[in-house]
Amino acid sequence: PGCSDSAHEAEAVCNADEACVWETNPRRGDRCVDKECPGTPPRPREAPLYLDFLPAFISVIYEAQGENGNILDDDVLQVIMDYEKELFTDVAGAQMDYKGEKRASKWTDDWCLLSYPQLPMGQPKCASGVGPMNMFTMNAAGRATTKQQILSGHQMMGGGPIACMCGDSDACSICNADGSVLGAPATNNMTEIMMNAQSILAAWPVDVTQCILAFTASLESTMATMTTTTTTTTTTTTTTTTTSE
Repeated sequence: PGCSDSAHEAEAVCNADEACVWETNPRRGDRCVDKECPGTPPRPREAPLYLDFLPAFISVIYEAQGENGNILDDDVLQVIMDYEKELFTDVAGAQMDYKGEKRASKWTDDWCLLSYPQLPMGQPKCASGVGPMNMFTMNAAGRATTKQQILSGHQMMGGGPIACMCGDSDACSICNADGSVLGAPATNNMTEIMMNAQSILAAWPVDVTQCILAFTASLESTMATMTTTTTTTTTTTTTTTTTSE
């Protein structure tokens, strides 16, 4: 059941249903589809580029040739890494030539799909691609970059303090030997945890608590700046309107 069922094959029937809309598509033909919930318009390069009604993307196929070829060999992976590093630059003279502007154009500067942080601090970054190098480059530098990205809000839950608990070992720095959280009540009651947050944090390693406090201070500073800017803008607008009258 729904807008795409046989009962909605006629355009008039489709348009009479408040939940449906008639779609005209030269590739797939006219049809009745569900109305999409209204959302916030995408920010610059937040939505994929569409070509002929389909999202555009780059797909690269790697092959290790030879009887004993193995794409996971270190030398093959190094070739892939070198190639992808160069691919996302202005290699071979890639240029932006649009409306009188002509300059070198890197993939990362002008074309990649952007990931925006869930928190007000931090800057948009190129959304991560999917490839073999993502699986084999999580070294110390990669882990540090991932932690910083989470602190900047690039995480579906909003990031932040979650990254403070990350480390370079499999051991949990905020856990007891049995896996329970240091300082937390044995009942794991959420109300008790919230009421005793300070005492729980006091039981955690200093580097973790300092990271959380630094993040909190940064977030509060950013929010205060945003509030001040909004208030100033509103006041200025109001004053201008009053003067005009």
